[in-house]
Amino acid sequence: MEELLRAHLRELMAVYHAEIGVTPKTVCKRALNDNTFYDRVVERGQGFTVGTYDRVVGWLWSNWPQGADWPSHVPPPDLPSVSSSSSSSLPAVASSVC
Repeated sequence: MEELLRAHLRELMAVYHAEIGVTPKTVCKRALNDNTFYDRVVERGQGFTVGTYDRVVGWLWSNWPQGADWPSHVPPPDLPSVSSSSSSSLPAVASSVC
């Protein structure tokens, strides 16, 4: 399961970086106040908690670039339900093509 979550982080960070140029190190500093998280967990394979993963993914979801599709194979975070009036600001999840 950890490898799947690492792959999700890698994919999300790659898209985010390509869209707005912010590095994974900076994202983790903003999301966790820990600029070493990505290198330790994704690059070096150290352990992490699901709660920490959720915090990073939740931050990315909340700060996702407008117009960029969220990767379809990465589940969006479980967030409190939002009203339909504010759902237009949420990222679009890319549709899967079979």
